[in-house]
Amino acid sequence: MFQPPLKSVRLPDLSVLRSLVNQRRLDSYVFDLPVVRALTRAPLEFQAPVTVITGDNGSGKSTLMEAIALALEFDAWGGPRHGFDLEGKRRRTGTESRLDRVLRVETEEPAIFGGFYLRSETQLSLMEVADSMIGRAGRLRMEQSERLAGRSHGEGVFDILGEYMRGRGVYLLDEPESGLSVVRQMALLAEIALAAQHGGQFIVATHSPVLPAIPGADIVEIGDHGIDHVDFDSVESVHATREFLADPHGVARYLVSGD
Repeated sequence: MFQPPLKSVRLPDLSVLRSLVNQRRLDSYVFDLPVVRALTRAPLEFQAPVTVITGDNGSGKSTLMEAIALALEFDAWGGPRHGFDLEGKRRRTGTESRLDRVLRVETEEPAIFGGFYLRSETQLSLMEVADSMIGRAGRLRMEQSERLAGRSHGEGVFDILGEYMRGRGVYLLDEPESGLSVVRQMALLAEIALAAQHGGQFIVATHSPVLPAIPGADIVEIGDHGIDHVDFDSVESVHATREFLADPHGVARYLVSGD
């Protein structure tokens, strides 16, 4: 039976969050995010090797991923748990919501595990750090002379998967499909599935209609209704893609002219 390193996340009740907002210890916009309100009512439990988080823009997916990453001592810019230098020197982007300060994470005991945090917004900066002397020294597969920063965005995702995402650990991927073609998204699906078979716990926030099809994935949809566990056919991006492909010209005409 799968034993997740990260078991669950939850938030204190709304009155506590409201007080923190009033004290300016929590950004006000966070208070109104659907995912935040949902997590004050019930925890999000992780029971499968792969959890795919879906939902529209503004639902709070990336804010949640960032809060989980920081609470688990990942660098805000992304990278291995505790950083490339393993000294715990975490960089900040300056745009953090500070939700991690109140997010309650339940982990295995003792909480000794690795992992990696990949976010599309900071991937270029992450590649530069991975190319530093310390970052290159810790490589196991890539040649130390190879430069990640010289690769395309899509190629960089697969370089990171191959080099850093293996074995037991928590792997947080925030919109990893960014910059990938549909075919490469399919390849990414396979890479994640195989890595999960070797003990990795993946939490993937995505708008892709492809990645929710990862075999055995627990698909979580965030919206104004709260947090629901749904099947593949109920995912909004899947439904919208199918509707478009069924009549692409008709849908395009409607979007352009309303007819």
